[in-house]
Amino acid sequence: MPRAEAVAHWNNESIQAGDEAILRVTIKNTGKGTLYRLTALTVSTNRIFNNHELKFGKIEPEQSLTVPISFQLDKLMRTREIPIHIRFAEYNGHVPENIEANLKVIEIPRPRFDYAYRIVDGGTATSVGNGDGVLQRGESADILVIIKNSGEGNASGVTARLNLLDRVEVDMYGTTSVNLLDLAAGDAKIATFNVGVKRRAPINKLRLNLVVQEDTFGSETKFTETINLPIGQTAPSEIEIVDMIGTITSNSEQVYNGAASSTPIIAAIPKDSQVNISGQLGEWYRVALNLRDQELTGWLHETQLTTTDSSSQSNSQVEKSKVVEVFQNTPPTLELLKPKQSDIVIEDKTLVIQARAVANKGIKKIELIVNGRPVNVGEHGINTTQGIPPTVFKIEENIPLNYGLNTIRLSAFDTNDQISETIILSVTCKREQVRQDYALLFAVNSYEHFDPWHKLNNPIPDAEAIGNELKNRYGFAVEL
Repeated sequence: MPRAEAVAHWNNESIQAGDEAILRVTIKNTGKGTLYRLTALTVSTNRIFNNHELKFGKIEPEQSLTVPISFQLDKLMRTREIPIHIRFAEYNGHVPENIEANLKVIEIPRPRFDYAYRIVDGGTATSVGNGDGVLQRGESADILVIIKNSGEGNASGVTARLNLLDRVEVDMYGTTSVNLLDLAAGDAKIATFNVGVKRRAPINKLRLNLVVQEDTFGSETKFTETINLPIGQTAPSEIEIVDMIGTITSNSEQVYNGAASSTPIIAAIPKDSQVNISGQLGEWYRVALNLRDQELTGWLHETQLTTTDSSSQSNSQVEKSKVVEVFQNTPPTLELLKPKQSDIVIEDKTLVIQARAVANKGIKKIELIVNGRPVNVGEHGINTTQGIPPTVFKIEENIPLNYGLNTIRLSAFDTNDQISETIILSVTCKREQVRQDYALLFAVNSYEHFDPWHKLNNPIPDAEAIGNELKNRYGFAVEL
């Protein structure tokens, strides 16, 4: 009689999405007879790993045979554990026990795009204006869109497109699409576009559609944003050239793109910092900035700083202040509070998860998917800011589990439908062991040849008492 024993292992403990996963199944014949026409079949709910046959054929006694099979993983796969069962067949029915060969997949880190934009209406080869950072009728402006990869993964083939949503008395000059090539995690690049507003344009704001995408993950990392550029309602004024030093006194710290609070905030400067002032327009001061090793300008309102003439100081060169660039497009952040691990094994049939979502633009919805089915968490969340919509949202949910592997996905969306990084939990719920305990009790009252204990009184009643206790209290099957 032959006897087949089977084991399986992957080429690595975990495989990154997009890589090749190789499964090696080994059959050893530990019996005395020969195995014939032995085959194995993979069974999985994932179509990539389902219904693959491995052929072993004939295996002599004390021999072993290993058959490999390779799988090309989809690069878009998320971190998860994929259950794979291996079933066997043999000509004479001498099959080994079915085995498991679960595969742990590690997702490729995703890029994530934030953006900021600046309006330059004068001082460049393609812009026409007074240089106050406010787009006004009769001016054309360079719109500098800064694209930053704030995700953990690198981006390749990044493109930025900017298109007009309003075309009445408005024109775009030059390209509407800029190829930024590769963008490593943490890096930023600038895409420059040019827009002109005619003097008779009947609009108060200019609506532009910004699309940023990259090649590797396609629609998963693509985002679309509408930018609303206010059109200045007054005629452009001439900027007064000054040479002063300003000290930030306001806690607001915001630096505006132009001489108006309706322009975007482009940076923040800490309180008590000093800045060089090169121009004044009404209540606004033009200050020098150093962003990404570039000398740029921004605008501060007179209520944000105090000024002194540079000639009153011995050194007119102000020490460079710490300038923090502000990005307009910041997706929500999602933090897992409980459980602490994303890959756990438990015996309970339920799991309590707690998480916190934060979005400057407000949380629109929380998406919770358990084993492919959505769960409504709207009534279970706690709005910790009391705003509508909330900017901070705490999630508490009691998740019912199935026996075996459970996959839980949690995401947050802001009011612009920007999505947070998805939290993925792999929870294995172990079935409580079903056991049966047996008690076989021997009670002896009579001893024929053992003096002086020929006859005892208590062994049988004691055995009966112990048997009843084991049966009634602990569920034993008792035989006396």
